[in-house]
Amino acid sequence: SMPGLNNAVLQSTARGYDGSYKIAVKKSFLWSLVGIPIIFITGLYYYYYVNQISGLCLIVACIFFPFLNAPNTWDGFLQGKERFDLNAKYAILQSIVTSFLMIAVLFVSSNTLFPIFLAYLSSNAVITVLIFIKSLKYVETDKKDDDSIKYGYFLTASNVIGLIGNNIDKILIGMLLGPIELATYTIATNIPLTLKDLTKYFWAPITPKMCQEEMKMINVFEY
Repeated sequence: SMPGLNNAVLQSTARGYDGSYKIAVKKSFLWSLVGIPIIFITGLYYYYYVNQISGLCLIVACIFFPFLNAPNTWDGFLQGKERFDLNAKYAILQSIVTSFLMIAVLFVSSNTLFPIFLAYLSSNAVITVLIFIKSLKYVETDKKDDDSIKYGYFLTASNVIGLIGNNIDKILIGMLLGPIELATYTIATNIPLTLKDLTKYFWAPITPKMCQEEMKMINVFEY
């Protein structure tokens, strides 16, 4: 899904090239389509040879995949527009709704993974698309930065190692223990991490204002 396009949109939007936003979302969506057959084939393999529930979850995930990552570029766009207040509100709303639905489904059907996974995917996809549509009204110009897309591709390629490093725990658990244990571990860690990440969005509107204040030098030692 070319996640590096998010940072590229942030930089181009900050320089007044709002037109790059729609192009980046379109490119990200098209690249995400490539992931559909990969996830689908992996899901079929798991369904027939490993675990049916895990395979079914992956098969369903391929449907939501383009709608989870491409419209999510609204995050970089709103930061580039310095609308940190909106960015924080939307992110908090998405986290709260998704976490609430996952917890609710977890208590209702605790014996199967599929409805929990479906609640996570569907809620995230719907909210992400709605926020993207709402963010379009803040596009003020059609100016495009032709180099921003190339820069986004470069950022994606350069972040591959970091992406693997951030998920090395899940990779090892999946390889050594299996998909069921990996799913359990992911759900158990995702909910508290999501709630913890909410705190950074409360600071998002405040931090830029603090940075804009004039720094005052205080000489502690007088000679």
